[in-house]
Formats: sequence, C-alpha cells, structure tokens
Amino acid sequence: MTMKAVAEILNHASVAKKERRFEEALALLEPLLAVEMPPTGALLLASDCTQLIDATPEGFRRAEAYLRRALDLDPTSVEASIELGYLLRTAEPGVSPALKETIERATLLVDQADVMLTLLRAAVLRDQDDLHGAYELIVSAVVRHPNSSLLARELDLLKDTLNLA
Repeated sequence: MTMKAVAEILNHASVAKKERRFEEALALLEPLLAVEMPPTGALLLASDCTQLIDATPEGFRRAEAYLRRALDLDPTSVEASIELGYLLRTAEPGVSPALKETIERATLLVDQADVMLTLLRAAVLRDQDDLHGAYELIVSAVVRHPNSSLLARELDLLKDTLNLA
C-alpha cells in the first residue's frame, strides 16, 4: 500500500470519527490494522473509536491493546502514551501502577522533546545572530531540565561565546 493510500484511509477515517460514524471509521481502518506494522495514527484512531463505540471493560481492553501496540511499534509516541494514560485513568478505579508508569514515560518523552526543541530554537537564534536570545532561552530550559547534559553543554558554549563567567 502506498503512503498516499495510507494517508487517504487515515483522512477518511478521521472524518468519519469527527462525524461520529465510529463503526465506519473502524471499518475504513481495517486494512491498515491488518498489516504487520500498522501506522501509529491508525492504532490511535482505532482506540478512540473503540472506546466511543463500546464503553464496557471489554471495549476498553481492545482500545488499550491498540494503544499498547502503537507503543510497541513506536515507544517514543507521546500521543500514544498520553492516550493510554487517559484510558487507564478512565477504565480503572484509582491510580494503578500501570497509570503511574505511563505518566512517567509520557513525562520523560515530553521532557526529551522540550530539550531537543529548545536546542533547535537556540540554534535558529544563533543563526540570526541573537546570541543573547539563545542564551536566555537555554537558561530558562536549564531551570526546567537541570540534569540535561545537552543543555549544560549548550549553556557553556554560549557563555564562552558571550564572554560570560
């Protein structure tokens, strides 16, 4: 199946979901879900539709299986981690160990993405000769992520460049 065909199926299934035609969305997703490595987006959409069609414990188990499969295929998926967290919070009474683990994993992924995006933004500011702006951006990120060696290294480089102590 071509990437264009996959995108079209995902688009049509998303439209069906938005129009509250959940069974139709799942039917559209079937060819994508049947492959060895289904797209994460198809698994997320299937989980959403399954939850909306069948709010029973069995429906939640099927929805959870889609999300866990998405995370098996893409352990870095922030969206799948957060969706799994919401599902576990909804489906299970109290705060389960699985929910705590899911929140910890999602937090780690978001923090890693924040560090990487901050470094990219700082690089762009340096490219625009805004070294002070890059420095301020990195300083604020170090406050959020004091254990990041990447941010510490970037901060040291900027201090050297700006002749700061």
